[in-house]
Amino acid sequence: MPTEVSCRIGFEFGVAEDASFNYLDSEEIERFRKILSKSEFLPCVDFLCIIKYYAINGDKRQPLRFDNYLLRFIFQKPLVHLRVFHEKGTQRLPIEELIKFLTRRISAELERTQAPPLRLRSLMHPVPIEKL
Repeated sequence: MPTEVSCRIGFEFGVAEDASFNYLDSEEIERFRKILSKSEFLPCVDFLCIIKYYAINGDKRQPLRFDNYLLRFIFQKPLVHLRVFHEKGTQRLPIEELIKFLTRRISAELERTQAPPLRLRSLMHPVPIEKL
């Protein structure tokens, strides 16, 4: 009789600075907030999103292949455009689900600060290069 295996997902984020990404720990978040507070307008911000997958079998946690996504937030008041690029990995989590997850989490944080929540207006799929 096969044992049931569940899967857990973990996220790591980094913010772009020049040609590299700095992982978002508490120190980097504070440094980024200071940069944002001094900036009058930021046209876009790039993030690296690493999604880690783990198979859970009883007490054992086995790492699986992960996904790397590049996220570009483009600010054009009153809109925010998000472009998502899958860079590497198995793409176990569809891009649409990642976008919905990010929208919910950002909206929850905005609500906490009493700012209006994000409203997802559309999702567009690029045409796979093989079909061009």
